[in-house]
Formats: sequence, C-alpha cells, structure tokens
Amino acid sequence: MIKILVADDHSLLREGVVNMLQLSGKCTVLAEAGTVAETKTMLDKHTDAEILLCDINFPDGDGFEVLEYCKTYNKSIKVVLLTMHDKSSYATKAIDAGAKGYLTKDTPKEELIAGIVSVSQGKKYIGQNIMSNIVENMNKPKVGHDFFKQVLSKRELEVLELIVEGHDTDEIAAKLFISEKTAANYRVSILQKCDVKNVVQLIKLYLQHA
Repeated sequence: MIKILVADDHSLLREGVVNMLQLSGKCTVLAEAGTVAETKTMLDKHTDAEILLCDINFPDGDGFEVLEYCKTYNKSIKVVLLTMHDKSSYATKAIDAGAKGYLTKDTPKEELIAGIVSVSQGKKYIGQNIMSNIVENMNKPKVGHDFFKQVLSKRELEVLELIVEGHDTDEIAAKLFISEKTAANYRVSILQKCDVKNVVQLIKLYLQHA
C-alpha cells in the first residue's frame, strides 16, 4: 500500500479524494491538511509517507512553498500536485520546482490512481489532459520551434511530435514503420541533440520554444 498525505484547502473535495484513495486498494492515507502550515506540520510528523498529494492554492501560501519545504525537511517524499490549473505552463513550472506529478482536479479516478502508482515507482507523471493541451498547441504555428528544425532531422522531428503526444518507443516504432531499436535510437539522439536528460525536460524545452 502506498502511504499518502493529502493537502487541500477545500474540505469536501479533500474528503472525497481521501475516500477514493482509501477505496482504491492501492493507497492508505496517513493524514490530511487544509493549509500550508498544517501541511508542513503533517510532513514533519509523517516522515514515512511516500506521496504528498497537494493542491497549489492555499489561504496561507501555495503548493510551490510546500515543494521548497520538502526539499529541505522531507527530501524522500514525492509530491504530486492536484490542482484546477490546466495550463501546460503550470505543469512544467511544477516539475521544474521538484514535483514528481501534475494532475488536474477533473482527472478520472482511474488515471489519478495510475499517476500516483507511477510516481511511487520513481517515474514522473503529467495528466493526459495536460498532454492533450501540449499536442493541441503543437498544431499551431510556432516561430520558436525553428530551434528544433535547426538541430533535428526531419525524421527526428516526427519522432519528437510522437514523444510529446505521449507515445512509448514501441508505439512510435509502429506508427513510423520502423524497428523498436531504431525508434529508441532516435529517442536517445533527440535527447542528446536537445541537451536534456529525459522526456519531461524535453517537453519543458518544447514549451519554452512555443
């Protein structure tokens, strides 16, 4: 069972999230909080928690303050932000600040649980609706994306689009009619040419050049 802390200033919503997590069969909620101050106290008390599911907006601060607090006082906990903000810029800002996951409050419960499980396994997770916004923006003219045209080949640009859409290596291989090994090589080449370490950083770079 994944040990979770929940922080949200809306008590009814928080109660609903807690009940959903408890009924999932995969999570156990150790404690909950409604303010930044309460969240810090909760983090100090429950040092064995694995995940903090946290809102961004609080009456006495915000989720980014909580992220900074975790960096100093509870480095082992993984923070997943659950918020009403669905702009991709918020997601990249959150990941850059140290969050391991970013989901919106209208996320289906199945995806919320899947995202938490993914983060608990050491991965980063951005909600599908946020990824959809990124893909939608890809279809709009972007002068800044000349950067990618300068450093990537035509084939690598095709692979880049599929990566940003959220496709795995095997899916990319199938869509482009190439082997999985070739798709994996393209993936590595793109990361190297863009000077990033992982897909999350690649998406962040993509948005910066939007």
